[in-house]
Amino acid sequence: MKHWGTVIKLLIAAALVTFVVHQVGLDTLLEKWKNIDKLLFLAGAAFLPIGISFSALRWRWLLRVNELDLSVGQALRFTWIGVFFSNVVPGLTGGDVIKAVYVAKATGKKLRPVLSVLVDRVMGLLGLAVVAAVAALFWIEDERFIWLAAGLWGGLVLLGLGVALFLSRRVRKLVRLDALLRKLPGKDVLMQFDQALTLYRGHMPGMALWLGLSSLNHVFSLLGWVLINEALHGHMSWSSVLVLVPISQILTAIPLAPGGWGIGEFSIQWLWGQFGPAAVSVEVMKAEGTALSIIYRIHQMLWSLIGALSLVISGGRPSSEEMKQAMDDPEHYPTPST
Repeated sequence: MKHWGTVIKLLIAAALVTFVVHQVGLDTLLEKWKNIDKLLFLAGAAFLPIGISFSALRWRWLLRVNELDLSVGQALRFTWIGVFFSNVVPGLTGGDVIKAVYVAKATGKKLRPVLSVLVDRVMGLLGLAVVAAVAALFWIEDERFIWLAAGLWGGLVLLGLGVALFLSRRVRKLVRLDALLRKLPGKDVLMQFDQALTLYRGHMPGMALWLGLSSLNHVFSLLGWVLINEALHGHMSWSSVLVLVPISQILTAIPLAPGGWGIGEFSIQWLWGQFGPAAVSVEVMKAEGTALSIIYRIHQMLWSLIGALSLVISGGRPSSEEMKQAMDDPEHYPTPST
């Protein structure tokens, strides 16, 4: 029974990929790959490992804030292992879990590595949203982008207000938040997120700095998408790519399919069809978006093989019991200070 979740996720991914490929035609996708500008593709591909390496440094800072001293080499190695499991190895065990377990083994701590991974993931997604929101301002005169820009900026404002209220000691005490969380369904997961936020409350200037740096890093990484789109002779402008790809990547964080396969292709196909240049047909734009997403994912999987080498260096994959203990140990959750 424990493998049914994996099977369902694989079926969802397969169904979505089959659907989007059927929409544009396999022959069309193969033709785009055949005519790709190889030099531009290689230039775009080079941006991915740089972005991943930066995320490892951000995660290391989050660990050090919680007195988990990981070397730069360890942070890079564990990050690449996580990338490998997220993009290449299908299953319920994502790369974030693997990273947390390796840090737990290296430091002897259980909760704090998990919390660092949760906060790192949130910072990464938030950085993507910031990039998309800023880039959307370039298209504010296009009525198709008005609601998109409003949604992105409105979401960021509401999220910022919600975090401020959540971290406020007065508000937490007033609503008896700690006691409330313990009574809610899924209390263990909720308490993890609560602990993650409260642990980093005293480091907000550093969090803001790293969020800004993460946004810049996302811009740099998105240039890889821009160049690969150019290599495929795509019609989507670079500024539109900076808006639309982050939205698709945020959606792929929804844990419905391994590595976001299918979800990313479906979302990019829809976005390309909705927001492509008026002079280009919807069918052409959908084909370009689908080809871009699939080719980008394949090259991402190839880069992820660095994680396989890192896995060998680190002594192999953690056991199922180690992963369960790292992610399901509620009796060791410390009570958040208020």
